[in-house]
Amino acid sequence: MNPQTIFAKTSKGVLGVRNTPTRLPATLGAVFFAVNGRSSVSILGQTLGMDESSLLLALRRLVVAGYIRIFYAPREAEGSSLDFT
Repeated sequence: MNPQTIFAKTSKGVLGVRNTPTRLPATLGAVFFAVNGRSSVSILGQTLGMDESSLLLALRRLVVAGYIRIFYAPREAEGSSLDFT
C-alpha cells in the first residue's frame, strides 16, 4: 500500500461505532478514530505510534468490515524512465 493513501470513514462505520454497544478492539478503535479523510497512512502511523505491519493489518480489517474506505490512492508510476522520442 502506498504510504500516501488516505482513508475516510464510511457512514456504516460512523453509525456502527455510535449505535453498537459492542466496541471495536482497542487497536482498531484507535485507528478508526484517527482516520479523518486528510491524513495519509504514513501520518496515521506517526500519529498513532504504530509499526507499519500492525497499521496496515488494522486498516485492512476496517476496510473489510466496511468501516473505512480508500478516499485517495496515488497512482503508481507506470515507468521509471521518460521517453521523448
